[in-house]
Amino acid sequence: NLVNQGHGPSTIKALTLAVNQKPDCILMIDGDGHFDCTEVSNILTFFLENSYDIVEGARIHRNDPVFRKIVSSITRWLVARKSGVQPGDANTPLRLYKTETAKLLLTHIPRNSLIPNLHISSLTRTLPLKFREFQVKPYIRPSTVAITNPPMQQIGTSWGPSINVLPNSKFIKFCVKSTFEWLEISRTEKIE
Repeated sequence: NLVNQGHGPSTIKALTLAVNQKPDCILMIDGDGHFDCTEVSNILTFFLENSYDIVEGARIHRNDPVFRKIVSSITRWLVARKSGVQPGDANTPLRLYKTETAKLLLTHIPRNSLIPNLHISSLTRTLPLKFREFQVKPYIRPSTVAITNPPMQQIGTSWGPSINVLPNSKFIKFCVKSTFEWLEISRTEKIE
């Protein structure tokens, strides 16, 4: 994007662009070096050799700050409550899709969603899709703190500086907006 639109809208845009190219399959992965390429290759091989609609990489043994672990637990609970099946990692940034499956999912996700990965996790478990989770151990995410000169490496978050127990205000605002989005979608689904 020429202007930062955030992770959610960027994910939707990337998935839409990929679907329009009509490939055999689509590998979606964040570009922050979070996964070992061997594990990604193993998941891709499994996906290509089997007939799954979606394969997810569920992160295990994560070295996240406490507040991220709490938010991850809440997202798993929200998806489980909506779909009846608890994911290992509701917000995984590592997924493989059949192109037709990605196209179907895009018809159910709000166009400017902040949290498309949560919608995808829920839809994967409620639509008649064949899916599989693989446990993957992520690398610790390095991030650059731009306020220092020269930039200094920080461990474990791309949200900028924060205390291990407390999130920064940017993360809190995102969580509040995301909660309203999730509740609004859930409310409109019950009405329909």
